[in-house]
Amino acid sequence: MKIWGLPLDQVTIADYLKQQGYKTALYGKWHQGDADRYHPLKRGFDEFYGFRGGDRSYYAYKDKLSENHKDKMMENGFGNFEEPNAYATDVFADKAIDFIERNTENPFFIMLSFNAVHTPL
Repeated sequence: MKIWGLPLDQVTIADYLKQQGYKTALYGKWHQGDADRYHPLKRGFDEFYGFRGGDRSYYAYKDKLSENHKDKMMENGFGNFEEPNAYATDVFADKAIDFIERNTENPFFIMLSFNAVHTPL
């Protein structure tokens, strides 16, 4: 099984902006690698709420939680899975608004990546 992700030698915009003193956050779909070494918190983001795969339900998984962690909602650290208590699009937007309100005095960068379905892949 091949493990793919954004090559670790590539500098992300979040890496660059964090070096410039920005607070950085990612909310929504990451889809740049499922393995922990590709996690957004290791790629320049200070905060993360979302999932590491390419798609998932807009609603919480109640009875069926994927064995593959890429489909689970995660808040910040590794293994901190937390299914949304509302429609995912609204949750992502609310997290971004909260981040803006907490950082009005700081330069900041938000990547808000909604999980809208698209094809072809």
